[in-house]
Amino acid sequence: MRKYLLFSLVAMMCFAFLLLADTRGRLTGNVVDEKGEPLAGVKVTLKDSKYESFQKILETNEKGRFEQSGLQPHIFKILCEKEGYATVEAEKKVRMGYSVHIDLQMPSLEWVQQQSETPRDVAAKAYNQALDLLEQGKGSEAIEYFRKALENEDALGKDLYKAYKLMGKTFFDNNEQKDARLCFEKVVELKPDDFASYFLLGKIHDKLREEDMDNEDYHVEKAIMYWEKGFENFPKGQPMDRTIPFNIGILYTKQNNTDKAIEWFKQAMEIDEKFHDAHMQLAIQYMVIPDITSKAELKKEAVGYLESYIALYPNDPLTPSFKETLKQWK
Repeated sequence: MRKYLLFSLVAMMCFAFLLLADTRGRLTGNVVDEKGEPLAGVKVTLKDSKYESFQKILETNEKGRFEQSGLQPHIFKILCEKEGYATVEAEKKVRMGYSVHIDLQMPSLEWVQQQSETPRDVAAKAYNQALDLLEQGKGSEAIEYFRKALENEDALGKDLYKAYKLMGKTFFDNNEQKDARLCFEKVVELKPDDFASYFLLGKIHDKLREEDMDNEDYHVEKAIMYWEKGFENFPKGQPMDRTIPFNIGILYTKQNNTDKAIEWFKQAMEIDEKFHDAHMQLAIQYMVIPDITSKAELKKEAVGYLESYIALYPNDPLTPSFKETLKQWK
């Protein structure tokens, strides 16, 4: 009799256990970021909506997964939290004796902010970051932010011109002349009276002339065009760098255009009458003019420049040859 009672008690306990187990459920979940990548280390809090005192705190693994067994067949509130990410709340009904699953997405706070930003906000933020990097001497990094800012030109508004100019100057300083050229071509398109950018474009093509010898004539022509355009737009009454007209004259010598070269060397001499190199180039250009001795006015002008050069630089290596030329002319 006792053995029968003991057997009955054990059987009842096993049945109760099986009955209890069968009433419980299991909840699994996956948490990903805005890109669909698994998020590890997310704090997951489960709360029974019927019995609020019941609470389970879990953490997602490296695959962004969490799970909890032995749950009552109730609706559970799910709270997901992680620093740097938006908090996510959800609800899931756990069914008796079944395993249920939920997929959750937790976007980063940075991404959430970006979604609320206007194109102008994005462009201005990138532009300001580029300025900060320039101040820190990080030109290459600044260029990347300038590019980001320029992805939407209309959004930059009045800063569009400045962005292209600063990015172009950064390229120029990094000796990336082709990229610098593209930027400054955009600058003068936006602001046709920007004389400084014309001068810089001339300098860029002059550098490219040395790097791209197969297209030397093209770069000489472009350099002359941009330097002359800058000269035209230069503010009246302001002092000009004497090397600007001098460089234009040098480029005209490469085109064998003696008349234009003389014209620009004279411009350089007007800025600085003691500009040695301009004075020397003037004398040389007069000397290569064919049949100058038959052109009285031109010869008189040439003699004047040669004589003044000899007087100013009596010990210059070129002075003896200038003296010899004067003897021949006279």
